Amino acid sequence: MGIQQVRACHQIPLNFYGLLSYISGRVAAPDSNEAVVKTPRRIPFFDGYVLRDLQLSEEMGVAVTENGDIMQWGKGYLSNCRAPIVTLSGKDIVKVGLSQDRIIALSSSGNVYSMPFSKEEQELFAKPKEHGSIPFSSWDSPISYRSLTPKLGFWETVVDIAVGLEHTVMLTSAGRVFTAASATYIFPLKGQLGIPEISWDTKPKPYDTPQEVTSLGECKITQIAAGDYHSIAAGKNGKIFTWGDNTKGQLGFNYKEDSIMKPTLLPQRAFYKDEAVKVTLKAIYAGGLNSFFTMDAETPDPIADDKTIKSHDVFSCGYGVHGTTGSGIWAHAHGPPQKLKTISGLTEYSEKQSKLVPIGTSYITVGGTHAAVVMSNLANIQENSWKRTDVEFGNDIMFFGGNEFYQLGNGKRVNLNTPTYVPPLEPARGSTSRSTEDRFQVVPAKKVAILDQRSKKRSVKIEQRVIAGRGLTGCYARTCS
Repeated sequence: MGIQQVRACHQIPLNFYGLLSYISGRVAAPDSNEAVVKTPRRIPFFDGYVLRDLQLSEEMGVAVTENGDIMQWGKGYLSNCRAPIVTLSGKDIVKVGLSQDRIIALSSSGNVYSMPFSKEEQELFAKPKEHGSIPFSSWDSPISYRSLTPKLGFWETVVDIAVGLEHTVMLTSAGRVFTAASATYIFPLKGQLGIPEISWDTKPKPYDTPQEVTSLGECKITQIAAGDYHSIAAGKNGKIFTWGDNTKGQLGFNYKEDSIMKPTLLPQRAFYKDEAVKVTLKAIYAGGLNSFFTMDAETPDPIADDKTIKSHDVFSCGYGVHGTTGSGIWAHAHGPPQKLKTISGLTEYSEKQSKLVPIGTSYITVGGTHAAVVMSNLANIQENSWKRTDVEFGNDIMFFGGNEFYQLGNGKRVNLNTPTYVPPLEPARGSTSRSTEDRFQVVPAKKVAILDQRSKKRSVKIEQRVIAGRGLTGCYARTCS
């Protein structure tokens, strides 16, 4: 890929970037009255912040601070909101997701919370009792929230969550999966709960009570993902199960019916026709009406019988009108997973191993109509994060999909159906413009010295992280454990 010849933009962003958006929601630039934000824009409020997580939609920005508090901003929270505000504290939150109108949050202890977007509903709806360390001491929470924590076995906790527009998927430490409704005014009825017995008439009371997805059988699940109206789970043995809305083929099957009501096995032959290929599932991702899968494959060498050819492959399925499948094809629906040829089977030379090695993917982030893939190519970041040399480079990142709101960060408004590099977030040091040779890369985990909000210098291990939201994109500094 010749990345050594590319001058990377690898500054550590101790802040948030909105790569897009119509400012109607005042998320990409909360302090601005501009109609649109066409190119990356720093939100000064977050200078010096290190975050645990970030999630974005057209009218809502939600960040988890380094100490586990939830911050909100955007018109979805308050019509005249001009800066992020702490709304939920003291819960040690580690991850958040956004449904249609609620924030779903996971704490470090495995508790799951559901809270409304808007300040008005946070103050209007019932507030739970909080309990202190002093016996019999309690008080009303300052905001409304509900518990979505399922009833679990001894020592079993929720370790991950995935959130769609109307539902939440929860993974426990025992490998069990629970689902629950997560929208205030709509109950999920497209099969995304994975429990065929639940309908509008048979929904639990309260309506968002978590239910176990028992049809996964004895398979111990290790990964979960959720799109707008569908769900994915993968087991330790590499088995993949999908369920929910399949109108765009996002479950990986050819369209036969609108919804698949319970988990259905997506076989290996859906990805590789040759049964001789040895496959290792790496990760699953979902968002909007799309799904993605990354896999390591070993194919028998046609020349040397005792050798294999190793590759890292990326597959996608779902809605392709905006180019979100990344396959180079514009299509309303694509059921069978298709290989993304531009980012599959890539190699680079490793000086340490003295040979070509596959280039994997670090992660894929999927928004409403666009996505970004971060590659795990070799990186070279100097110890001094503010030193700039031509040999420094980070991890490559490519964007594709819908760009109707400038969310791909290239300053244009044209959809892309193949993964494409975009310009760096900021000009190279000492330059007033972005060079055509530069491209956006992210910094892998490293220790840096920062000045926090109190101008106190400290050392912290962070990484640059990109999040594709619903209609916009963000880049921030995430704390690394």
